[in-house]
Amino acid sequence: MCELRNDPNLTSETYIGGSRDRLRQRRFLVQSVGGSRDTAEFSYTVGLTAHGLPELTVMGRRHDEAAKLLTIWGEYVLDRSRVLPGETLEAGPFVLEAVEVDRPGDHLCVAEELFGSA
Repeated sequence: MCELRNDPNLTSETYIGGSRDRLRQRRFLVQSVGGSRDTAEFSYTVGLTAHGLPELTVMGRRHDEAAKLLTIWGEYVLDRSRVLPGETLEAGPFVLEAVEVDRPGDHLCVAEELFGSA
């Protein structure tokens, strides 16, 4: 929710409402969270939950790269196949492994706010 940090007039309620509105027009969104000196930047999908699928996460990549990867994989799992823990996904030079996140609500705040905990 970088916009929340950059715009002092934007409230979390307004941001979540805007995300909800965008989800009415698209099947899923990509949310990015900026990193710091001690934590890696990460991005995740918001909306796959509504299709009975887990949200996807990419850590340690800049937003533009992560958004491309998550868009490719989000469309793949929606249109073709579920991805199970332990499976690998390839997109260009990237090969990633699907892993289950123990407590996704700790990190995927927008998805948690819109869809609740699994």
